[in-house]
Amino acid sequence: MKKIFLFTLLILVISNSAVFAQMDGKRFISGSLSVGLGSTNPKDNPSSNSYGYNIDIGLGKFKTNTRASGWNLSTSLTGGKRSVNPTRAPLIVEGINGIGVGVGHFWQYYKHFSDKFGIYGGPQVNLNYTYGKTTNVQSDGTVAEIYEVKQNSIFLSLGLDAGAYYKLNERWWLLGSLGFSQPFSAKYTLENTVKLPDSDDLIKNSFTYGFNPSITFPSVGLGLRYFFKD
Repeated sequence: MKKIFLFTLLILVISNSAVFAQMDGKRFISGSLSVGLGSTNPKDNPSSNSYGYNIDIGLGKFKTNTRASGWNLSTSLTGGKRSVNPTRAPLIVEGINGIGVGVGHFWQYYKHFSDKFGIYGGPQVNLNYTYGKTTNVQSDGTVAEIYEVKQNSIFLSLGLDAGAYYKLNERWWLLGSLGFSQPFSAKYTLENTVKLPDSDDLIKNSFTYGFNPSITFPSVGLGLRYFFKD
């Protein structure tokens, strides 16, 4: 409850008017990129590796000196190579095992402490699609069976986020995230399970939703923002 109170107080503070920045009408594009690479090379088992990226892009416009809104676009990918059931007849699984795309709308309210520094926060609505593929082994001690599971999911969420900015020059800002909350989410998943090397399919679907007013604070992340010419 203390964290929720602090986050609410932050939103109230940054909604106050500011006199430092002249932002009204300025259009911008924001972006962040994260890349992950990994590998292992055990002595007695086949080597494995993993890779992935996540890209977030925001397009927005300041409606007033302290209020902006716009759209978020995101994409992600994961993949790699690993050995399944290495104690018996190893099966090497490699390639892309997950992708994601998303679109959202955001509203941000700013508090400019100076011409260089300020904080912001506000609500956002996001809709995401994800595809994931995993290969699992089930064994009763004598017989091991390998299953490939594919999941297609649609995820709708309502969130609140807060961050800070530092003005590098007239065109560029450095952005840093401070906190995030996701009070509501709903998810529909279609799952298809296949036993290898047979082709017996097991298809099931599920719908989950939840109200979760918890907050992640602090939330560490960096990005850049570019302002277009007027």
